[in-house]
Amino acid sequence: ITLSAFLITGLYFFLIYLIVLFFLRKRFKKMKIHDLLYLERKNEHRREFNPMISGIILLLSITIGIFALIHFDHQFVKVGQEPSLTQIFLSIILLIISIYGITLTISNFLLNIVLKHQQIKYRKDNLFVARIFSSKVKTMSITLGTLTILITLTLVALNISSLFKGMFEYQIKQNAPYDISINVTNRDELPMYMKKIEDNYTIKEELLYHSYTDSNNNIRKKLSEDYYLWHQQDTVIKLSDYNKLMALKKEPALELKEDEYFINCAKESCDRIKEQDVSEFITKEKTSLKLKDITNQGFDYTLTGFAYFVVVPDRYAEEEIVDTILTVNTLEKTTEAFAEDLMSLGISEECHQENNIHICYSTSNVTVKGKEEATNKSFMTITSFICFYIALIFTAVVGTILAIQALSESCDYKYRYTVLKRLGVKESECLKSIRKQLSLFFLFPLVVPCIISFSTLRSMNKIFQITLRTSSEYLNYFLLNLLLFLSVYLLYLIATYFGYKKNIEE
Repeated sequence: ITLSAFLITGLYFFLIYLIVLFFLRKRFKKMKIHDLLYLERKNEHRREFNPMISGIILLLSITIGIFALIHFDHQFVKVGQEPSLTQIFLSIILLIISIYGITLTISNFLLNIVLKHQQIKYRKDNLFVARIFSSKVKTMSITLGTLTILITLTLVALNISSLFKGMFEYQIKQNAPYDISINVTNRDELPMYMKKIEDNYTIKEELLYHSYTDSNNNIRKKLSEDYYLWHQQDTVIKLSDYNKLMALKKEPALELKEDEYFINCAKESCDRIKEQDVSEFITKEKTSLKLKDITNQGFDYTLTGFAYFVVVPDRYAEEEIVDTILTVNTLEKTTEAFAEDLMSLGISEECHQENNIHICYSTSNVTVKGKEEATNKSFMTITSFICFYIALIFTAVVGTILAIQALSESCDYKYRYTVLKRLGVKESECLKSIRKQLSLFFLFPLVVPCIISFSTLRSMNKIFQITLRTSSEYLNYFLLNLLLFLSVYLLYLIATYFGYKKNIEE
């Protein structure tokens, strides 16, 4: 809340007032006293199309919409391939054209269906409701098209917000599965790290374990040279240490037979490893181990080889120790400030000359969950706030415009419902007709956005799925976001119904 916000808001309202006043003045200047006296008797201006032309436009609009969604989907092929913004923009333009084409012609199509089928036409109040609905859509087809676009933007904004939220939560789980993880090549540094932790937190659980090298390089040699890895050799972990790590995460232990091994990989690496023939792992003693599974279990892979590590029975992990890793869970929640203090302890470095450049590497690697959460949540908060704010504003705009349009014409329709009552129609039946009419009116601009938002979310999921828990999680996002939107949208519908009912009854 700032003075500038109030001033800008006031300026916008004043400009809107001037623009509306200008158009009203322009309209009133063209009107005569006779027009004003008989204005309420004036027939609605409808956009009429020849039935055949209307059908062709509708079919063409649907075709354009389908092509636009397919074209949009092709921009999200796989991870690492950047979508073309030009092609995405072209898809959006085609979707807008499709939406306006559908809203301009769909009312004629629906009305013709009702009129051609006698059983539907003369069943209860179907003809009455269909006529009113068709008349309404024809008089404000452009407005309904615009509202349809706004609803589409609302649902897409909610979906994008959910994708980013899911991505950040998954990254935290992947990058910091434990409160504190410290990887050191110089084991003499561990006591100072432990002292720092003990001075600030109560240690709940801790585990010190080692990672080893695989001299045969079973997996690494089958991957292309450009495949980035922290280590140039396979990283091996003992089964007993792996199960202790799983216990810290409250997850079930891994069972391996004496002739089996297991690959745990980062999600973006699993597919690439599965493409290789890794069914066999040859140990230093020339023992052949069979692959049990390749999966992602959520570890900080910068500590154990960056892309993957191999789990073998303890007796086969006795080669050179690569890294010593300390994993700690604390009773208190870790913070970003503590992470900075802990990282500052890694003062010993390994340096060398590379292309006349002096390059140094820290001999330790520290991951603190508090820092990961702070880093991700700050960006997540900004992204989610923007998307949810857009969704909230557009929902309010759509709901308000639909409510005002319906309520403004409720007085005009009062005469029609009075005639129905005089013809013997019960008041409960009239109210039922009102509910049908308003439900159709509010539902009409919602159907196409649901289809578009689901299709675009499914397309974007091709890129986001490697940073989400499962590849089908986007379905949950879609249903939850739709439910969230409908819960607000339904409030506008209910409020409009009671206002409409009051105007009819007065």
